[in-house]
Amino acid sequence: MRRLTWVLSLLLLGTAGLTPVRAQAVQEQLRRIELQTAQDPLQGQWVKKEEGQKTFQWGGWNSYSALWLKDDDNSRATADAVQRILINDSRLWGRVEFEDGSSFYGRLRWLQYGFDMGPGAARPVLRNEKVDLDLAYYDTHIFDDYSLRIGRQYIREGRGITLNGNFDGLSLDWNSGRWSFNTFLVKSLTNDPDIDANVVDPNRYYASGNVSYLNDEGERYFGYYLQERDNSDQVVAFTGSPPIGLDYDANYYALGTSGDFTQNLSYYGEGIMERGSVVALVPANKRIDINAAAAYTELAYHPNWRGHPVFTSEYAVGGGDSSRLPGINTFNSGANGVDGNFLGFGRYDFGIALNPRLSNLEIIRAGVSWRPWESSKGLETLTIGGKASRYRKNDPLGAISDQQATVANDDIGSGLDLYVGWKPWSDLTVLAQWGKFSPGDAYPAGTRDDTSNLFLNVTYSY
Repeated sequence: MRRLTWVLSLLLLGTAGLTPVRAQAVQEQLRRIELQTAQDPLQGQWVKKEEGQKTFQWGGWNSYSALWLKDDDNSRATADAVQRILINDSRLWGRVEFEDGSSFYGRLRWLQYGFDMGPGAARPVLRNEKVDLDLAYYDTHIFDDYSLRIGRQYIREGRGITLNGNFDGLSLDWNSGRWSFNTFLVKSLTNDPDIDANVVDPNRYYASGNVSYLNDEGERYFGYYLQERDNSDQVVAFTGSPPIGLDYDANYYALGTSGDFTQNLSYYGEGIMERGSVVALVPANKRIDINAAAAYTELAYHPNWRGHPVFTSEYAVGGGDSSRLPGINTFNSGANGVDGNFLGFGRYDFGIALNPRLSNLEIIRAGVSWRPWESSKGLETLTIGGKASRYRKNDPLGAISDQQATVANDDIGSGLDLYVGWKPWSDLTVLAQWGKFSPGDAYPAGTRDDTSNLFLNVTYSY
């Protein structure tokens, strides 16, 4: 069974029926699913949708998902605390356009979960399991060249490693020829669980400025600065130590580029430097500097073959630190006097079963997707694909987001993801994913059994 002796009894899912590890693992899986189901499958068509009025459009979708977890603690000898999760995600949106060219968009979300629990495990209680305001923002233009968005909105930096999700605040966009500029000031949502399970009432603020340039060849160069400030005032007490405040303040500096090497070969690259300060456990409440970095690169080869296959290769690395404790947390033991562990507040899918954060992690991935029956009526959208992954620690002595990988060894393991996606009708989408993770020597003996997940989703849009 997964353990973490340092973490408090304040669980991410708010229940004493799950160990801290499993609580965090379940929440991370739900975050991964959220990435896949947050966008309307027919979003590109709603611009043309009119319900008898030129100034008003509306729509929605119902998404039904099931996730089966097998040996999520990498041990066949222990019973799985959570065996299956059922998710009903319903969203209803409306958009109003005004005569001056401004508009308002609002979206409600209703989340329901069903859990099949193992022996002796209590059902998790999730704060966002209710009807909630998903998005609500007002768009307008000022001085003709500037676009202003105010309200609850989706924000993403780069590929989403440093930040992505829904936030309250404002954003401003400006385009001038080949140059694009954006800035925003937003705060975290009350009902969203924090990245750190110990933070019960998250209150984080984010401010950013970014710029991008598109040249004649279609190559884009971009850079951004992102500032994160923790105002949650969370205080925790560990056994044998005085109370400390969890106050993680980070600054991210990023440069990146994307484009095409050839007509069939595209690329993306993003490098991130993290600075700031974090609270250390020893000595208690002393702040130490953050000095970390991360990078992500991708190549995509899409030849004009039958079925239009796409071959991808990815490499990602996030810095590590031997004084970091296992799991996802926003404090440091203080042993090294500086925190070299990279921690982003965004989310990117690096594998279905392990589902890791890019923190003290090096990842190599290779994948392919293919539409084998694109000329057959009714099957032209059916897509099959998969990715193979290899995981290693950046610092063998450090921890990763999976709290079980506690052995001082860089071999985390390997993963395999397979999926089938199909859109049989314009308003129906079907997705099936299967993932397996095979632990390496970074896991203690007795916790090196394969873990696998099966995810099924059906989404109906209207």
